[in-house]
Amino acid sequence: MIEGEIEEDIEYRPLGPRLDRNASGLRIDSFLARNFPFHTRNQWQKRLESGEVRIETHSVGPSYRLRQGDQISYYRPEQAEPDINTNVHAIARWGGIMAIYKPSNIPMHEGGRYHKNTFFDVVCDTFGKEWSAVHRLDRDTSGIVMCGATPELREKLSAELRKRTLKKHYLAIAIGNSKLDRWSEHGPIGMTSETIFREKRWVTEDGLPSHTEFEVLDSTEGFCLLHASPKTGRTHQIRIHSSFAGLPLVGDPKYHPNEHVFLKYLDTGYDEYVLEHTVAPRMCLHAAFVEFTNPETNKLTAVESPLPDDMAWIWGRLSSGERCIPNLPPYVC
Repeated sequence: MIEGEIEEDIEYRPLGPRLDRNASGLRIDSFLARNFPFHTRNQWQKRLESGEVRIETHSVGPSYRLRQGDQISYYRPEQAEPDINTNVHAIARWGGIMAIYKPSNIPMHEGGRYHKNTFFDVVCDTFGKEWSAVHRLDRDTSGIVMCGATPELREKLSAELRKRTLKKHYLAIAIGNSKLDRWSEHGPIGMTSETIFREKRWVTEDGLPSHTEFEVLDSTEGFCLLHASPKTGRTHQIRIHSSFAGLPLVGDPKYHPNEHVFLKYLDTGYDEYVLEHTVAPRMCLHAAFVEFTNPETNKLTAVESPLPDDMAWIWGRLSSGERCIPNLPPYVC
């Protein structure tokens, strides 16, 4: 065996197809962060250093320069995982660009108990290993995920995200009623120590600039249907800003104002106590609209995904006067 080579391990799985000449000479940490943004560059560097990423059967460091024909593999062991909603399907396609529907209850990438039951794996199995997402949605957020089939197209879409020319709009169901029909939240988001948790993202003076526009689309006693338009891209931004405005999202224990709700959720899931506070066992946030300059056509393009059936069902139950919905409709896995 060649020095530095590691024996074949079935727990290492290909991360996309073999590389073409466009990847030659690039640092592997930079390439991974750009083309597989479910981890940051720093997170990829840590995985490279720990041997979780290989070229063929060799472990390599963050500064490794890629070569044409390299096969990147990633440590993803087989094990029992929670069930997921696999209703992943194409909404629209333009050559090497595709808008794909992500249901609730499927994580974007591996982590924690999830290794193969992920959006990344379902997309690869369904559409081919060349397809990869250019942005993320939380595990329990549904809606549009933009994907590209080549590094060049993914980079062009990522550049639009960085420049904020790719616009995203969301639908959400919140607990409470707003005194305003429209408003803006500008609270900077960062880590706070004013919490019973070790760390938590929240609105804090030394946080990063953050801006979300909200509009009430409909309301019923104790609840409202919101349109949310994030102008910045902070982690959990809509969830945090909505809760900060006194309107925590239905089904979201993490940013409920009573932090003990999340502690209980971590221990027992959506039990009676958690549902009493969060109302339903589904975080009601949906990525409903994306507008971008299509690099395949160079034209302004929009794609929509209406309120999904489970959220529409929840809103209907709330509008009819229910205040706790312990189960989702039977067609939702």
